[in-house]
Amino acid sequence: MRDNAVMNDRIQILDKHGAPLARLLADENRWHLPDGIGVGVKYSGQIYPLVKTAQGWVIRLGGHRYAQKDCRPMASAAAPENPQPVGTAATSAPKGMGPAMTGIEGQWLAKAEQVEAQRVESVARQQQASKAMAQLHGELADAREEQARLAGRVRHLEADLAQLQQRLRDDRRLQKSENTVADLRGQLTHAQRQVAAAQTVAKQAQEARKTAEARVTANKSELAQQRQEAAALEQRLKICLAGTAKGARPEAWDWFQAILPVVWPRLAIRAESWEMVSRHCTRVDAVLRVLQALHDEDPHQAAFSIADHGWREVQDHIATGRDDRLRVYWRPRPERRIEAVIYYKTDDEAQQAFHRALSRESVGKA
Repeated sequence: MRDNAVMNDRIQILDKHGAPLARLLADENRWHLPDGIGVGVKYSGQIYPLVKTAQGWVIRLGGHRYAQKDCRPMASAAAPENPQPVGTAATSAPKGMGPAMTGIEGQWLAKAEQVEAQRVESVARQQQASKAMAQLHGELADAREEQARLAGRVRHLEADLAQLQQRLRDDRRLQKSENTVADLRGQLTHAQRQVAAAQTVAKQAQEARKTAEARVTANKSELAQQRQEAAALEQRLKICLAGTAKGARPEAWDWFQAILPVVWPRLAIRAESWEMVSRHCTRVDAVLRVLQALHDEDPHQAAFSIADHGWREVQDHIATGRDDRLRVYWRPRPERRIEAVIYYKTDDEAQQAFHRALSRESVGKA
């Protein structure tokens, strides 16, 4: 036990950089490392392997460590607190240590010595690398000096080249000036031609603009005149319809039907429609509004299908001045034209018969 106490005093703690700490290891318990690779001691809750060095037994805080749950404690009576190298177990091992324990410690010590040898070899390699690095730095300094010398030589050569180029420019300056004057004269002539052409194009564009403005003014005047004529025709149409409803002469219908294509060029209204209007209407403003909406393709002009061949009925019940039994039927024709017919509903049976008659008509009937 006295030898064990002395060995405990020699267990030194090395930090992560390999420097010894001021305090020595106080824990005297020993632990079997996992898989029987050696013996360790506990420090700060971790198990560190014992390493044999020239200065004695040490533990390295920067080396490998094990959790306490992965290690097995050594009995104080069955194993010494300080392992011995292989080959010294017979002479210096305390009583109670068997040959099996000596083999485990021998393996662990051999591995520790191998790690130490690798560390020494690594230090030697680092020293060699440092020497090689110093040599490379010296060679790099020489190369930089050579580079500076070559750079100076290049600057001198560039100065000589600049002088030669200046002399060459002086020799060719006169010829170049003559060529430049000839080029400028040619460019001036070309620019004068372009200016003349641009002036001609601008004059033509101005004349074309004046002509277009004159045409626009004429078109505006013509359009205003057409609008006045259309308004006058529309007024005459209303007067004619009103007069017809009051029993005007039959000759007025001929004039009325003649001006309808002028007022509503897209509508093709059947001739019998105006007989219905003259017979049953005392006022015609309602039916005129419906016909105008059909001509203008008013999207709000609601309609529903009532027969084959595309016939539809305007949903509005049109006022006649006496009742609201006037109906308007229409269907689309080629070239955005609309065919329309006006009907007076006497009763539901007569209206259904009129629907059947429309269904029997062919598409080509005007």
